[in-house]
Amino acid sequence: MRISKALAIGGTAVALTGAVALPAAAVNHHPASKGTFKSSVSPNPVSPGQTLTLKAHGAKKKTNYTCVLIISHGKNYAIGHILGAKTSNKHGKFKCTTTFAAYSGTDQKGVTRHCPTTKKDRKAGFSCGFAASTTDQKSNTVSYFKATK
Repeated sequence: MRISKALAIGGTAVALTGAVALPAAAVNHHPASKGTFKSSVSPNPVSPGQTLTLKAHGAKKKTNYTCVLIISHGKNYAIGHILGAKTSNKHGKFKCTTTFAAYSGTDQKGVTRHCPTTKKDRKAGFSCGFAASTTDQKSNTVSYFKATK
């Protein structure tokens, strides 16, 4: 069965919309929150060229999640890369992987943030993170990591 171009573009738009609001949803619950379910990221620290993996557990069962790399500090965040979608299994587990490379993005205040973080980013309290969320942002996770050059 073929999917029409309009349907494919619409589906991508929904995933991107969910990814853009993801970090805010993940940190709005409590200042120390890492989302609504647990995850881990490895290796930590990570260097360019290494495979970076987010292992999520406790997610909603058989649910689609959008995986993104972010740079965040509280409610202020920047999207680095949108990596695509994964579906959790019947146990609420899934993995997102990517080959790590330095990335940057513009935060909510219009400032460009970097991962690995610059001295300016670290002073402002920003951290690199690997996140995943449903499009409605009711189920999400963020795991932070240190990146080296």
